[in-house]
Amino acid sequence: SPSPDPVRAWLAALMRDERRQFAVVESNIRYHRPARFDDKLLVSVGVGERRGASFVMQQEIRRDAAGNELLVSATVRAACLDSDTLRPRPLPATLVTQT
Repeated sequence: SPSPDPVRAWLAALMRDERRQFAVVESNIRYHRPARFDDKLLVSVGVGERRGASFVMQQEIRRDAAGNELLVSATVRAACLDSDTLRPRPLPATLVTQT
């Protein structure tokens, strides 16, 4: 059986134990070039700016494992919310302290 996804496990624990969830509040996507069926794609995500209750992710999709050809670039801001009230809640310490 495949090993469990550590990010999915972390998010599940955050929702269950700390009653927090994330919602996308802003996104900006730029399509540079089209992908084709059977292309091998390299997808990357990096966490950038962190504020009290939100953070920004930079995402890219490139063609081939070498990542030579940029197909899509995106910036996504997600907010941390209280699962019961859906009001903003501070980011978890583990997300704030990551570099």
